[in-house]
Amino acid sequence: MPTLETAHHERTRTTEVLDALRAQHRAIDAQLDEMCNLVRGDDRDAMRDTWAKLEDALLAHLNLEEMHLLPDVAHRHPEHVRAVRAEHDKVRATLGEIGLALDLHVARAEQFERLAVDLRAHSAAEETGMYSWAEVELPKTTRELVLRKLRERLATIAGP
Repeated sequence: MPTLETAHHERTRTTEVLDALRAQHRAIDAQLDEMCNLVRGDDRDAMRDTWAKLEDALLAHLNLEEMHLLPDVAHRHPEHVRAVRAEHDKVRATLGEIGLALDLHVARAEQFERLAVDLRAHSAAEETGMYSWAEVELPKTTRELVLRKLRERLATIAGP
């Protein structure tokens, strides 16, 4: 039977995971803001580099959630998980559209602003829904794996 100290430690570990997920949301949001500024300034080289990092970070975040969080939440909240997966599909489609627009040199700041608004709403919903549930429902092994992956990824997003 877990002791009070063990229970507190487990709760702390889960909170670390959720804090890292939220930090990743903030880092991606900052990259989106930077991308909007670059598009407005028409800095093609910086756009290409920043876009590659942003797209990589965002896809990695979606994949992490889908591989490690959604399965553990799905058994108790299947409708929410279906909605999250649908939103992730929409984000991936938008990333493809924006990537093509960048390749064709027709990207507009409005596309990035719209993506930013959509991602902020999506993040807020995740943080009050799925992340709150995950705080209670994530198995220890999943928490440890997710935390390790998030820390690795956050280091690459933040950069030097």
